[in-house]
Amino acid sequence: PRCVLLLLLFFAFFSSVLFFKDSVATLIFNKVAINDSGEYTCKAENSVGTRKQPPSFARKLKDLEHPAGLPLKLMCRLNGSEPITVTWHKDGVQLKDDHTMHTSFVDNVAVLQLVRTEMSHTGQYSCTATNSPFSEPKQAPVFDIKPESIDVPFGESADFECHVTGAQPIHITWSKDGQEIRTGRNYNITFTDNTAHLRVLRVGKGDSGQYTCQASNEAGKDFCSAQLSVKGIKIKSPLFVCFLFLG
Repeated sequence: PRCVLLLLLFFAFFSSVLFFKDSVATLIFNKVAINDSGEYTCKAENSVGTRKQPPSFARKLKDLEHPAGLPLKLMCRLNGSEPITVTWHKDGVQLKDDHTMHTSFVDNVAVLQLVRTEMSHTGQYSCTATNSPFSEPKQAPVFDIKPESIDVPFGESADFECHVTGAQPIHITWSKDGQEIRTGRNYNITFTDNTAHLRVLRVGKGDSGQYTCQASNEAGKDFCSAQLSVKGIKIKSPLFVCFLFLG
């Protein structure tokens, strides 16, 4: 069945009329008022059941730059059958309300509000909407582009990059020889547009080894690895001191 919504401005005794003919449902407003504003839904059902729609984004998030120290509000509008559950993530990690951020979902509009932005808020934000059992099955992460093993001169930077597919949110971790590493000191880690990137800022003797990227979500996990070899490691020459005795 099709659904048609007509807004007609004319005077009549009844404020609205609803009729269904030739598989066309029509709702007519004889005289619209302020309180008629809102979102109207047409629901079709028979003895077999009712058709409902999975959630979809009518208004999506967009990349932006924002001054630090000011409040920020991220919004997206949704369509779909109720009830809809909304979750927010930053770099694959689910966000929860606290004194620094608030989330809401009212009238099919999902909002994430940062009370005061800081440099640590930089990253990739995603909004996930579900109305189970209408949501699609989750896809486990898979690395379709893997990092390559590299040889890097002593003292220079080294970069590993890989691309992953799968259902969001995806959580990324990096490790060296089985030990997890994080952003800070000599490492910089980012995850943007499903691309995971690791930079070793200045390689030294202890940075040689196997680097592994792990991607995980609710459906599963995947791994990929690459080797870093440091070339031209400087070895200090022994210092000899000679004494000459004159007798």
